[in-house]
Amino acid sequence: MGTSLRKTLDRPARRLLTAMEAAAYCGAPSIVKWRVSCPVRPISLYAGRDGYRYDVTDLDHWIERMKGSLPMAEDWLAGLGNGGDKNARR
Repeated sequence: MGTSLRKTLDRPARRLLTAMEAAAYCGAPSIVKWRVSCPVRPISLYAGRDGYRYDVTDLDHWIERMKGSLPMAEDWLAGLGNGGDKNARR
């Protein structure tokens, strides 16, 4: 694998990303489409709109859930209401 391609596939050097960096990290075609589709909430580091950052670990978990590798929060929470059996009738 070429060095330039390898660098684009590595995790970012920083754990917290701006919205534009997070959209690029996720491979979104535009920041507008990314903001509409991404449920990850930013962390407020300091006052003001520019103070929000997205945690790379949270973004990774969201991507894994979309792939089906991790359970979605709704599925996990639904299982708690009926003794862990997601198929049980209420």
